[in-house]
Amino acid sequence: MEAKWYLASSEAKHARQVVVHLPAEAQVPSRVKGCFVSPMLKAASQNWAAMTLLMDGGRGPFIFAKANGVVELLKGCPARVAFSHYRFRAGGLLQVFVHVHSRAVEQRARSPYVVENGHWPDSDDSQDLIRALIAREELEVCFLADGPSGPCQGIFGLCVSLPGELEAILNEEWRGLNDYHASIPASQRSYRDAMQQFEGENPIEQNPILEEA
Repeated sequence: MEAKWYLASSEAKHARQVVVHLPAEAQVPSRVKGCFVSPMLKAASQNWAAMTLLMDGGRGPFIFAKANGVVELLKGCPARVAFSHYRFRAGGLLQVFVHVHSRAVEQRARSPYVVENGHWPDSDDSQDLIRALIAREELEVCFLADGPSGPCQGIFGLCVSLPGELEAILNEEWRGLNDYHASIPASQRSYRDAMQQFEGENPIEQNPILEEA
């Protein structure tokens, strides 16, 4: 199933976003068999979280989204993945958001299911992961939750094929963000300060994904 997508921008939020739709019909079995604790260690103590990771044997990378308490309510719902390129005072920041549109989750949690995974251009790991993620022919999100067998169990996935032109757009946006980041003197770059600006401009109660114009 080929993905639909759109490009959106906001000067007020200093953001350019490439947003990919994952319809409910794109559901696939989970790639995670059993628990996925060690790779998700940074998120193991959180109820909702996201990470971009490779699996054993170099498979992927895939986006892993943890959804304790609501994962069953996400099944059968459409999702979006937003590659959000922020140009902040302290540097360029890429946030990869996963949003699942589930009214049942919003009623239970009084908040939409949105998780984020931040990438800093100065990080070699982020550079390798994002280039590999963009180069894949498919975009796959693996949903996890703590369960009887332990934390971070695989529940289900959503997978779409990416049209050829989308790789070019994502590469262009990532290069542009890196160029902006490099234009800021290294002594003035700060991941912490960039995250503070992001949080200040994106209140937690609001969905940070921009809508299609």
